[in-house]
Amino acid sequence: MGNKQHHIQPYIFSLLLLAFLVSSCAVVERPHPPEEAAFPWEGKTPAQVLEHLRKDNEKITDLTAAFSLSVDPPPEGQPSHIKGVMFYARRPEGPCVRIKGLGLFGLVLFDLVQKGDEIQIYVPSKHTLFLGRISQGKGPKNVWGDLFKTMFSDFSEASVSGKTALAFNGDMVIVPLEEGEIRIERKNGLVRQWHHCEKIVMYDRYDQKPGVPRVPTHITLSNKDGSRHAVCRLSQINVNSNLADIFDLSGYKPKNVRDLNKLEMMSRP
Repeated sequence: MGNKQHHIQPYIFSLLLLAFLVSSCAVVERPHPPEEAAFPWEGKTPAQVLEHLRKDNEKITDLTAAFSLSVDPPPEGQPSHIKGVMFYARRPEGPCVRIKGLGLFGLVLFDLVQKGDEIQIYVPSKHTLFLGRISQGKGPKNVWGDLFKTMFSDFSEASVSGKTALAFNGDMVIVPLEEGEIRIERKNGLVRQWHHCEKIVMYDRYDQKPGVPRVPTHITLSNKDGSRHAVCRLSQINVNSNLADIFDLSGYKPKNVRDLNKLEMMSRP
């Protein structure tokens, strides 16, 4: 993802809607977990902090999670909420996303794969595979794929501004960028906000997996003008589980193969 602009579209595909407590009779005093080590901000430049974030990103090559995603206000005549399973991977050619939208009893409503500019969407109820590109001049675009790519912090294409120093605002450290800024919690180095491309992404409720950076499980994305607000919640997270063959829909046997432009028309009641 980088700092490329991804708009939250004013319309959405109809079918595409993107601590355990152990008790015992005896009271046992448990040691408190160690405090988070303070991040070494002294003497750091914005470029050095950005490079640190990039290296952390590189430690997570792929991610799988159950998700729920809500958009407010919902597009006219469309659902405002979807849930399912998502797969996300960083590749040399760019991020890959697969989204399975699920209905009642785990019924697959749609299965979407986006690799670069290419999109494949299989709709089981229509036995149809839709193929196309985001850059197509007509027809709907991949709103859900764009939302997921925008929400996951990938700073590979971000660049710092001409300012030479970090800014400090209370418990936040601000990294100035050419387009926007990154706000990091001063105490533990966790990214809390990313302002870019007229959007604000906020990260919360980080999940810790051994050996890899923490993953936020509550992500919000808002247009700066307040026109739209999206919330993504993640659970059952798996990191670096080798998703080499997951971005492939060849296992389906569609009866029809159609252009992506036909999807919006066919999905209307």
